[in-house]
Amino acid sequence: RWLEDICAGYLTGICRTDMEHGLVEGYSSRLAEDGILYSRGDMPKRLKPIHERIYRRCPDTRVILHDRSEAVLLMSRRGRQLRPLLEDCAMVIGPGVRIPANVQGLDGDRLFIDDRVGVVFLRDEGALCLGRTVEEAAIRALILDKECIAQAAVMRFGEGHYIKPSECKHLAREYNRRTKKG
Repeated sequence: RWLEDICAGYLTGICRTDMEHGLVEGYSSRLAEDGILYSRGDMPKRLKPIHERIYRRCPDTRVILHDRSEAVLLMSRRGRQLRPLLEDCAMVIGPGVRIPANVQGLDGDRLFIDDRVGVVFLRDEGALCLGRTVEEAAIRALILDKECIAQAAVMRFGEGHYIKPSECKHLAREYNRRTKKG
């Protein structure tokens, strides 16, 4: 809850937006011993293979939260790449996330799955936030939502200072070192 309060203050004070914020859960899943458990019985058939592929490619992932918040949907429809403006995004998500675009039928169905990033954007459908636990995936989703709102503000006002990739890697390495279990 405290992270949501911080986000609300940031959005109204810095981004000057009244955009709804927070996790809007879509079609999520978690990995159990006997297979994948989907959060909803009406999971679209097109999303099931995507979840299966992510679990195969990212062995540490146990939970996938589908974030369909207003800002994340906006970026999944409009964006090409999400480069961090905010340090918490650089720490938790990394130096950048590619977003599939459907430019004249090219690239629209490609997914950019990277277990170091922990976020997979779906074209026009939001993003899948990966984690070892529900809490880790939810934190990633809330930070992604805040970052997407910051990106929308940059598109609106035309100016933003992105964090350099080398600095993102340093921040992510430090975050991983401090949160590593084991």
